Amino acid sequence: MDDELLLVDFGFLNDSIVLGRAIHSLSHSTFDMTMTKLNANTNEIERFGYENPECPGKKKIASFSLSVENNFYVNCYDECDLMTICDLNGNLKHNIYGPGWNDKDQDRKAYYFGSDIFNGKIVAAYIGDLEFVFKGNITRGAAPSTLIIFEKDGRYLKTINTGYEFERFCIDEENKRIITYFIDREEPLGYFNIPVK
Repeated sequence: MDDELLLVDFGFLNDSIVLGRAIHSLSHSTFDMTMTKLNANTNEIERFGYENPECPGKKKIASFSLSVENNFYVNCYDECDLMTICDLNGNLKHNIYGPGWNDKDQDRKAYYFGSDIFNGKIVAAYIGDLEFVFKGNITRGAAPSTLIIFEKDGRYLKTINTGYEFERFCIDEENKRIITYFIDREEPLGYFNIPVK
């Protein structure tokens, strides 16, 4: 499996080309992630596009979102406070560094936890705190309670503090809202209107 690329988070650029994040096997027990392009007709996969050189190894693990209609894709990194916005040719448009970028405790923290794109706006779940939560003798991974919204040029628009940790979110395009699945609420589903300005 050395040097094999396995596509795990992707979107269709057209009917034959797929862009996305792939796991890159470094050994039988280690891996990192990289941007890739897959030709669905020939099944050929290759490295593609910009990767920030300051996020090596496991810090390259990121969620991927694609917007063909707006001509960009975004990578939101789990273990470094960074979002990259690239055009569909893989060229960097913007690096967005968060407040934890040079944090001395960065190696112990989690940052982004998924992203989506709606109407040219980037919606990203954000943790920005310790990677693990300790409650008594129970340890679990941290979960986000915040959604941050950016324009496609990287300009910050809004932060939505949900008040509860959530496990997943998705965009309801028809009703222009963000639906979240909360972890510790009696009513696990909730939604927020997407800011239009």
